[in-house]
Amino acid sequence: MHLFLNLRLLGAAALGLASALSAQALDLSVPYIRQGLPYFGADGVAGFGAVVGHIEVRGAEGNGIDGFNGHRQTGLGPNPGDPNFGQFGYQDVRDFTGDNDPSDNSFHGTFVAGVMAGEYISVSNGTQSAPFLGVAPLAKYYGAIFDGDGTKAGFLSLNSSLNYVLQVSGASIVNNSWGSNPTSAAQLDGSTFAESLLLDEYTGYAGKTGGTTHTYLDRLMVTSAGNSGADTGLVGSPAESFNGLSVGALDVVNPAASELFDAGRTPVARVAPYSSWRPLADGRAGVHVVAPGTNIWSTLAINYFNQNDLVAGVASGTSFAAPHVAGQAALLYGAVSGLFLTEKNTLLFGADHKLIKALIINSAVKIPGLDATGTPQSTWQPGLLTTTGGVPNAVVPLNYAVGAGSANAEEAFAQLRESANRFWTLDTLLTTGTERFYTFGTGKFVSDTPSEPLIGLTATLVWDRHVDFTVSTNLADDSHGDLTKDLLSNLDLILQQEIAPGIWTDIFLSAGALGNVEHIYLPDLATGGNYRLEVRGTAIVEPDLGETYALVVAYQTAPEPGTAGLLLLGVVILGAHRRRR
Repeated sequence: MHLFLNLRLLGAAALGLASALSAQALDLSVPYIRQGLPYFGADGVAGFGAVVGHIEVRGAEGNGIDGFNGHRQTGLGPNPGDPNFGQFGYQDVRDFTGDNDPSDNSFHGTFVAGVMAGEYISVSNGTQSAPFLGVAPLAKYYGAIFDGDGTKAGFLSLNSSLNYVLQVSGASIVNNSWGSNPTSAAQLDGSTFAESLLLDEYTGYAGKTGGTTHTYLDRLMVTSAGNSGADTGLVGSPAESFNGLSVGALDVVNPAASELFDAGRTPVARVAPYSSWRPLADGRAGVHVVAPGTNIWSTLAINYFNQNDLVAGVASGTSFAAPHVAGQAALLYGAVSGLFLTEKNTLLFGADHKLIKALIINSAVKIPGLDATGTPQSTWQPGLLTTTGGVPNAVVPLNYAVGAGSANAEEAFAQLRESANRFWTLDTLLTTGTERFYTFGTGKFVSDTPSEPLIGLTATLVWDRHVDFTVSTNLADDSHGDLTKDLLSNLDLILQQEIAPGIWTDIFLSAGALGNVEHIYLPDLATGGNYRLEVRGTAIVEPDLGETYALVVAYQTAPEPGTAGLLLLGVVILGAHRRRR
């Protein structure tokens, strides 16, 4: 097992202060990721009903989270005793480092908290105003601090932190804006870091009965990809875990613009130069989506100046992209909890983390990324596209630098609700060689006859790595724990076209064997044809359990004869919105 390698905070690239403000501003980044999704109203949610965990690493900087004792000062929820206390905002923050002091003497933890949970309405300089609302301010938040010193005791404090926010507090999402920063490819030997194993262990898999948790917790782990883009580009742990959702950072219109009311902080559709992007040691893409993270204004710790002044600041890093996506996940979980239920009765009893992960990936806006050498691309491309039997095959289906693209909460919400030509399913393949077919029609997924002629499609398939990892709590034992199960099924996602009645042929494959995400993005399908998707169980590692997966699809149909106008692709990104991270 690996220890932390050069552990440092992912997000301290640039810090500026503006003290004595009456409030702070997330005026550009949060509206960008919400993409017009209102906080309230018939189609708007603010995360009410969702429970979010926030893991913070304490190093020499003294990082904590001013979320509980500093509620009102930092705008992270109602104070104890207020009428709404316990309904939303930070409920509790625990310190598992041994210091028994979760307060933030730096800025990082409280800064991350503000992105998700900030609740102030606006701040004004007399002529301009900047709203300060986090992505999901009405969710409940539980924080935990662990020791990032690289020791066995530090690793155990991470285990205790995960146990607290997940098993004690019941969080459905955990934000992890921390990680290792490998300084050379030699540090990535193809094995898995202990902390990545631990995150996969706590996420679990359907049918899990072993490991530390002994049960399938069904939780979504959001991780920051790292800030080594301008240096080595290497993605470290825990972003290289299989069951988590790794987030890179977007750039801004003017990277030099950092003032609160400077319009140059607007997010732009390109990856930030500091955002980690290299392929993982096993060849997978280490980024699933990108989100705002550059020149973000957010809350600072009330103890930053060792006084209770209200302060705000600006900073850049993938640390601040991850909580945007964790907040987006909270919006989806909040919708599932009862405010805005979809047509699927399964959601009455909660959402599977694979579905939420697939929704976030499938709804992302396609933006140009980087190839495996770091060369910028003019359009979005999968990481590695080859041919298999003459058919295009995205063996690395996500782009190395931007994943599926830029996170979009409004479109993810539309796909959750199965609005128009959007739908999803949770299903299980039991044995190797089994398959499921999905055609397209008014019934969303149609099992018998196709179909509406398609002109574009985006589809995402997600399943879990099976990990049973039992943590060793013996400080005298150099081992982090006992890995008794490390299995990964191989599922393929295939688009087929009907070339004659009842005769189908493969036209595009997402059929790599490297990871547990498959993704197809085809904006220009031949018109007039019928199409269907196949999910194929190329290798099912535990036939007694089967492999449960989430499949999310958004597509465009051909216009009726005589219909004028141009139809845009698949995921239907509503408007050319500003991008930032």
